[in-house]
Amino acid sequence: MTHRGLPCVRRLWPAEKGRGMASSDAGRWNHDRTAAGSDPGLWDRFAREQAGGAIDALSSHVALLDSTGVVVAVNRAWQRFGAQNGLLVDSAGIGRSYLAVCDAASGPESSEAARCADGIRRLLAGQIEEFRQQYRCETAIGPRWYQMRATRFVHGARTFAVVVHEDITEVMRAYSALAESEARFFQITEVIDQVFWMKTLSPVRVAYVSPSVERLFGIRPEEIYRNPGRWMEIVHPEDAPRVRESIGAWIERGGPGCWTEEYRVVRPDGSVRWVRDSAHGLPAAADRGGKILCGVAEDVTELREHRDRLEHLVQERTAQLRESQELLAQQDRLASIGTLAAGLGHDLANILFPMRCRLDVLEASALPAALRPEVDGLKTTVEYLRQLSAALRQCAIDPISAGQPRGPTRLSEWANGVRPLIEKSAAGPIDLAWEIGDDLPAVAVAPHQLTQAVLNLVGNATESIDGPGRIVVRAEPPRTLAGPVELSVIDTGCGMSDEARRHALEPFFTTKQRGRSTGLGLSLVHAIVRSVDGEIRIDSAEGRGTTVTLRLPRWNPRAGEPDRPPAAHPHRAAIVGVSLASPRRSAMVRHVAAAMGLRAVDSDPDGAEPPDIWVVDESAASPDAARDFLAAGPERGVVVFGPARMDWTALGVEHVGEEEGLDALRRALRQARRGRMNSP
Repeated sequence: MTHRGLPCVRRLWPAEKGRGMASSDAGRWNHDRTAAGSDPGLWDRFAREQAGGAIDALSSHVALLDSTGVVVAVNRAWQRFGAQNGLLVDSAGIGRSYLAVCDAASGPESSEAARCADGIRRLLAGQIEEFRQQYRCETAIGPRWYQMRATRFVHGARTFAVVVHEDITEVMRAYSALAESEARFFQITEVIDQVFWMKTLSPVRVAYVSPSVERLFGIRPEEIYRNPGRWMEIVHPEDAPRVRESIGAWIERGGPGCWTEEYRVVRPDGSVRWVRDSAHGLPAAADRGGKILCGVAEDVTELREHRDRLEHLVQERTAQLRESQELLAQQDRLASIGTLAAGLGHDLANILFPMRCRLDVLEASALPAALRPEVDGLKTTVEYLRQLSAALRQCAIDPISAGQPRGPTRLSEWANGVRPLIEKSAAGPIDLAWEIGDDLPAVAVAPHQLTQAVLNLVGNATESIDGPGRIVVRAEPPRTLAGPVELSVIDTGCGMSDEARRHALEPFFTTKQRGRSTGLGLSLVHAIVRSVDGEIRIDSAEGRGTTVTLRLPRWNPRAGEPDRPPAAHPHRAAIVGVSLASPRRSAMVRHVAAAMGLRAVDSDPDGAEPPDIWVVDESAASPDAARDFLAAGPERGVVVFGPARMDWTALGVEHVGEEEGLDALRRALRQARRGRMNSP
């Protein structure tokens, strides 16, 4: 309801005969107080004047209505409001009916005015002792909010109503800002997944809990409002003592910082969820006492599951890393063993070479018949050691490094060379048989690759046999003209389960105890076979042994280096003609030439089968003869034993000094052969 149309009066209390009393009258009453002595009438008038001055000092707008609702007096604040807003300044509204003004109101304020008039009438009739109403008022300084309060009092036989209008604009603005803030707060707390809660400690009461508590805990907010202990009732029995002790100790310390705890809750449907609960302590209002806790609870079940899975994965990866480190250490040891094997094979070959040369000299000498078997036995032993030395060197070569030639390898020749090494790997009461014919085509696999693959397969077969058993290394010819050669290793061991057979070719997979096996044997064989475009097949069952078949592509001269293929003019191994006076030196040249894939013969430059490389003593031939030999073809070369004289050096021949050994001879033969290898 607005004040528009309501009268304003200058003074609260009416003077005698309806006249208003001026401020000078009050001063006169105050001056006459001494002269009046003990006159009660004078004291009563003086008291009324003092009360009127006090009410005039109020900032609230005060009006006095008689029993009919007519304004009989107002205070100065009422009068100022009327003057500021152009409302009945001269008469101040005295003598006008406040109720009639309210009844005549129209527009948006009419309903409020009607309620105001009805309230005041019931007040004057003695039906109520007080009436209140808030309303908005348009003023000269803008819209304002007021609260109207009417009270009833009786003076003598007369009944009056005191109407007070108080400006509550700032209060209403504060309420409005608070309401807007609360609205935003509730909008946030009602849509977030976390549960926001507020709780007082003295007395224990839940002041607020967001609706999401039902989604998280399965209980309605009303249950917690009615029973603050309902929250702890759903905490998991195993976690409840810990939670009570934790938050109790925190509160006893005065609630410093933030309290956080993770615990499980058991929802009414029996499901268990993990919750992270955090709380802060806030001081309560001065007139309420105690402390307020406010906090946020959130569901961390999935987070804990992810964290547990991550920790499990970390543990798994750590274990795998530890195993990998152990495997790397084992591989380092194996690499060291490989290096040792290569060195041993090399040194053994260096020792065996002069022994073979001397045995050749002995064999060519006129020995007693009784010594011939001894020399033959020594040669057999030395040949066995030579094959073992060659196999050791093959095992030290990387089987799948890039840039290596793919053969050709003749299986019969390869088997004869590596048989001693592979038979040594099949230790114990195991019969190792070889079924490799001489008529098989060459395969496109380097000898050292084949050696390492079969050595791994025979080793696996040996470990699968407990006690006496049999291992067969078998080669079968191609089934079609362009088909692969099949090389199989067959054993009578324990065999594999279907699960082991499916994973057998995977790196690091092993059915043996860690430390006894790297799990790399079959994967290495698989890598070798794949590197030459071959295939591997495993046929095995528990209790009936295993057959591992390598399907190796046959050597195709058009796809790689030819392996002396049949032709009208077949390529042949280079011939080394040896014309040396020393039988020991001749034997040494023959063995080195054979090791290099050359064919050594006793020959002279003009013989029926002219050599490609002529090895001659410097003292037994002339430079002119060497010049004629070299002129016969660009692929020819000459190696001279003896000092490097100028007339020999001018021909471009190779020299081996009297005191030089095997390395110098190999280098000279290799250099002399270059002309042949690079010739068209």
